[in-house]
Order: sequence, then C-alpha cells, then structure tokens
Amino acid sequence: VLAFAERLGQLPLRCQPATRWEYSFGFDIAAAVVEVVTGQPFAEFLKRRILQPLGMHDTSFHFALPRQQARIAGLFRRMSGASLDIADQAKQSALLKCLDPPGTRS
Repeated sequence: VLAFAERLGQLPLRCQPATRWEYSFGFDIAAAVVEVVTGQPFAEFLKRRILQPLGMHDTSFHFALPRQQARIAGLFRRMSGASLDIADQAKQSALLKCLDPPGTRS
C-alpha cells in the first residue's frame, strides 16, 4: 500500500481541488498512513484493532472462501424513473473470478 501511495503522490492532479468530485484514492492513502504509524499491514491492523474486538471474524476485503462468496449481493443500477435493474448477478459475478484463492490473503 505504501509503495502505491508513493507512486500516486508523483502524479499530477486531474483537476484543481474543489472544482470536481470523483472517487479517489484517499482510502488507500489513509491505509498507507495507518501502515506507517502502526508498522503493520492495513488488513492486519483492521483485523486486530477493529474486526476481532467487534466479533467480526468473517469480515475482510476478500471473499476467498465459498461460504463468503455465497453471501455476495447482486449489484443494481437505476433505470429510467424509479425502477432498478440488476447489473451483476451475484452468483455469476465477474468479481468472483478475480478473488484470491483460499489461504493467500488475510
């Protein structure tokens, strides 16, 4: 995460601050700061300091286990008016094809 944040810091801004809104890499930068301050990987910090104390033993950034994959929700998009349409069926999701094999990530 830290190497990514350092490379990101070398890039020019896409627009002047407060002139446009986009999803950003702010979360990634915050994770890099946590890693530097705590001396541990961000996922490990979350697990030990937040998730385990809250009893959230099956929460992570990855859905590598079949029991986790079965709980992924479908993604919806708004159509004209107020109706919704399913954009990505959970069980056939392309997201499941890029998941880490069990045991390769925390």
